[in-house]
Parts: sequence; structure tokens; C-alpha cells
Amino acid sequence: MELLRDGPGRVARKVGEEAVELVVAALSEDDHRVVEEAADLWFHTLVLLRSRGSIRRSWKTNSAAASRTLVPVREKPRRGSTSGVVRIGR
Repeated sequence: MELLRDGPGRVARKVGEEAVELVVAALSEDDHRVVEEAADLWFHTLVLLRSRGSIRRSWKTNSAAASRTLVPVREKPRRGSTSGVVRIGR
């Protein structure tokens, strides 16, 4: 992808452009166009994260943090609770 070869700065400008297009569409276009612009913004945001290497690093960091802060519940969950985990400390 040419955009990736141009580096994070170029990709960041593209994300800004797509964000403006989404705002303009939200103010003056139909729902279909708003959804199209939102999809463009999401796509280019993922390209930005990829260009910075952020996705892989963040995934590893968040996965490690989650494994340290979530523990199985050994007792019966409280009424109304569907969770099988409890978040501890932070």
C-alpha cells in the first residue's frame, strides 16, 4: 500500500482528511454516506496504527495486563451477575 510507504505523517494527514469528511457528511449527507465516511475513517485509522507498529505492541501489552488483572471467580456469582471474572487492582 502506497500510503504505508509514505510513513505515519502522511497516514495521519489522511486520517485527518477522513475525519473532516465524516463530519461534513454527518452535517449534510444521508445516512448511507455517513456510514461510508465512517468506514473510511476506521480503515485509515487502522492503517495509521499499522504504520506505527502500534497494533502488535498494544495487543501484547494489553493481553499481558489483562492476564495479570483478571482472575477466575471461585464462588457463586452474585444475583444478576453474568461475569465469570473479577477485575482486581490497578
